[in-house]
This record gives sequence, structure tokens and C-alpha cells, in this order.
Amino acid sequence: MAEQAFKGTLTLTTSQLKQKFLCCSGCSNEYDDVENFARLLPCLHSLCNQCVHNLAKDGALPCPECEQKHEFKGDVASFPRDNTRQDLMDFVRVKLAPGAIICQSCRDTKQATFRCKNCSEFLCEECHTAHRRTNITRGHEILELQSLQKKENLDAFCHQQMCPDHNRELELYCNKDDCQKPICFLCAMVTHKPDAGHDIQEIKKISEEKTEAMRKRIDDVNMTGREIKQIIENIGREVQSVRTLGKEVATEINNNFDHYIQTLEKRRDELKRDVDKYVQIKAGTLENQLRNLKQQQKRTNEAAEFADQTLLYNNPPAFLQIQGTVVDRLDKLHNEWFDREPHEVATIGFSCKGLSQEFQNKVSSMAKVWSSNAYQPNTKITPKQNDAVQDETVTFLVVLCNYVGKPLTEDIGHLKATLTDPNGATVDVRVIQNGSEESRVTFVPFYAGSYKLDVSILDKPLGEHEFQVQPRDKPQGSNIDESQLDGATSTYI
Repeated sequence: MAEQAFKGTLTLTTSQLKQKFLCCSGCSNEYDDVENFARLLPCLHSLCNQCVHNLAKDGALPCPECEQKHEFKGDVASFPRDNTRQDLMDFVRVKLAPGAIICQSCRDTKQATFRCKNCSEFLCEECHTAHRRTNITRGHEILELQSLQKKENLDAFCHQQMCPDHNRELELYCNKDDCQKPICFLCAMVTHKPDAGHDIQEIKKISEEKTEAMRKRIDDVNMTGREIKQIIENIGREVQSVRTLGKEVATEINNNFDHYIQTLEKRRDELKRDVDKYVQIKAGTLENQLRNLKQQQKRTNEAAEFADQTLLYNNPPAFLQIQGTVVDRLDKLHNEWFDREPHEVATIGFSCKGLSQEFQNKVSSMAKVWSSNAYQPNTKITPKQNDAVQDETVTFLVVLCNYVGKPLTEDIGHLKATLTDPNGATVDVRVIQNGSEESRVTFVPFYAGSYKLDVSILDKPLGEHEFQVQPRDKPQGSNIDESQLDGATSTYI
């Protein structure tokens, strides 16, 4: 069977490849191709066969690397053997310690100096000579280890995959829905007959199709990773803004209380502690979101990196044995939900109204540090009336919620509502807060047409609502003629 050309190069150093892909995440021992071969988990981390058996319990297998628990039915064979590691193991051995490689043909302790690409074996000088003499192996491609050391890809290290039932090369692929695996020619004639509904395809063709499909999924998960990276950067900036604003508020407190230092010293300290508390709450919430996003970013990056690594192997059977697991993981990560906005924003302030009058008695109630946990995607802006009509009072109810959807009841003095009228003019409108979940925005529109209401705190947008104002004399169900609105005037309360 013709070999598929290898088009990629490895991007990690040899030592990094060994540590990341050839050592078990459970016991840290190197994989082999006998007992401690690698098994691939759905999270795209891997364990040696022995650790899989040791760690599996009650139908679940925990991953020591990311701590995810993977449920399975039956035995651990549901976690596929990753035969692509065999190619990488030989590559790393040649790169790191070629003098320690022993001939695999005569099984003596003779040092190997050649490798047969067709047989996937390292050969000593004598076995190399014998290989050249024997008719069946005379035409094989044999490379010197010195030349292999210069290779930067895995093309020369591909291991031939054999059918476990017939010990023949896996050259075909059964594309039937409940099969989906590489097979040999005998399998096609005995257990995967086309007349029994099996869809037999050339393995190279299927490998190329699934390789292209995986590349698209890698692009998808990389796009998700880039989006997460951008969100992490945004949240990082918001954390800094929260801390900076906290310092600014603390400075404002100091400037106001310096005039009343003897009487207000105790209260000032209390307020500064409040600032620290709100800063810690906000920063803690954002940092917790950052940790979660970074973990998700790590999972997406690792998945993309592993998938990219998988595509480097010129070993269709081995690739197809694991591609389903890899694709499932890529799809899961691409579709995995995450918040795209910071769970907190820099909304902390200081109210000092009334300090100059009767401050000795009223300072505790008049001066306070406020903070808002309002989360923009959860803001609810709803009209109180069914229809907004020109020249009549219009009221909207605004409910602010935190990132888990809990309504906020605190009175926020800096809640701002801005109205944009049909002519594009903007004006601040009245906001009534009474300590309940709902704040009221009230105004009288003197224009008919399209309006937009924006709600914000300290110029941090919290939500918007677009609506129509009907003409006062418009019959119900009729259409408005915009040209009739020219020359109208508006005032707001």
C-alpha cells in the first residue's frame, strides 16, 4: 500500500516530546509497546495500561493530569490504545540516545545502526546485511541512524499496524456506522462482507477525509481558545480597574475625612475596610472566573496541541483508532459553554452627602462605600405599560442581577439612565430607587418613533432596551407617518 506523505514537522523539543507524550500521567514511567502501552482518555491526556487498570473504579477513571472523571461501561478497553506513541518513541530514542538502541531483529545486545522503515525495526550491521540478501526484504527502505537523527518529522518512524485477528496489514476501513475501524483484506472477506451491509473503503481515503475534518475542528477549538484568551485579558484589565478604582475611592474618602479627622477617624477606617471588602469580593470573583477560564483555556490548548500532534503521524490505522476520541474531545471543547463577560466590573464608589451638616450624629448613615455586583447579561429592562404613547408618562422597571442571576436590592446612587430619541438626541432621565429589586425609570416622550433606553453605572453599560412610542392621536392598529412628526418637541422628567 502506498504511504501517505508526511507534511508536518514537530514543534516541541525532543525532551519536551518525551515528557509530554511518552510518560504516563499517573506513574511518570515511559510507555512501551508491550504491557505499559498508552491509552488515550477523552480529555486527551493518557495513562499507561497498568495505571488505567489501577485507577479505574466503579465504572469511572480519574485523570491525574486534569482531575476529570471519565465514566465507562464494561472494561477499560473503551479507552483506545494510542499506537501513534510507538512512532514517537522511536523518533525520541534516535534523537536522545542512538547508541543505546539494540537490534530488534537478532535480539542480541548488539548496537543498532540501521532502521528498516518497512519492518519498523532497528537493525545491527549483521542483520542489515542479511536484510539486503533475503528476497522478501531486499527491496525494503533502510536508513542509517545517523541520517535518522537529522529527521525533523515522523515519516521514517511509522509502525505498520497489523490486524489482531489475522496478523495482516490494516489496509482497509469499514465505514459502517457501528464498525468505524481499520480492517485487513481477510476481515473484509470474512467478518465485514459488503453484502452484509458493511461499507469497505480504502484506509488512505478515509484517513485523508477524517484528517481534514479534524483540521476543521482544530480550527474551531483554536478559535474558542483565542476567544477565551481575549476574555481573560479583558477580565485581567477589569481586575486592575477594580483595584485602581478601589484606591481612588480610598483616596476620595481620605480627602473628605481629613477635614473632620478627630471625629471621623473611626468611621473612615470602617469605610476603608468596606472598600477592601468589596474589592476583595469583586477581585476574588473575577480571579475565580479567570482560574476557570484558564483551566478551560488549558484544556482547549492541550486538546488542539494533541490533535495537531496526532495529525503529524503518517500512520492511518493508528490515527483512525484514536481519531474518534480526539474529535469528540474537540467538539466538546468547542461547544463547551462559558461566560463571555466578566462576572464583576469596576463599580465601587463613595457617597459623602451631608457630611458638613450634623456630621457627628449622621455620619454613619450618610457616608458609605457602595459596590454593585450587577452583571450586564442578566439585566432586565421591562416596560410597565403595554404601549408607550406620546405626551404620556412612560415607566420602565429595571432589575439588576449578579452573574448567577440573583436580583440586587442595594441602593446605588450612580445608576444612570440615558434616553435616545428618534432624532438621535440623548438625555439623562429620572431613576427612582427605593431599596427593592426594581428601580424605576420615568419620562414623558414628546416625540413619536423609535427610542432606546441605556442603563449604566460609572459609564459601565448594564443594559439597553429599544421601543416604539406611538402618536397620541394614532388609532389602535394604524400605521404612523414619520413625516407628520417633523417639528415636534420633547421634554423629559
